Amino acid sequence: MAVCRSCGASIVWLKTEQGKNIPVDDNYALQGGETHFDRLRHTTHFETCPNAQQHRTKKEKVKND
Repeated sequence: MAVCRSCGASIVWLKTEQGKNIPVDDNYALQGGETHFDRLRHTTHFETCPNAQQHRTKKEKVKND
């Protein structure tokens, strides 16, 4: 189990279908050693963290000159 570095909430890291890590709220019991994110069963911590904006980065637009 991990802790969100900005709000201190308990989170669990799961994998998306694309194989990327995603923080999930730890308000449920991981059953049977779950390792993959399922939007129907899990809530991403990005949705509930009061400080989520500070973890987002703007992607720069590439100009084609």
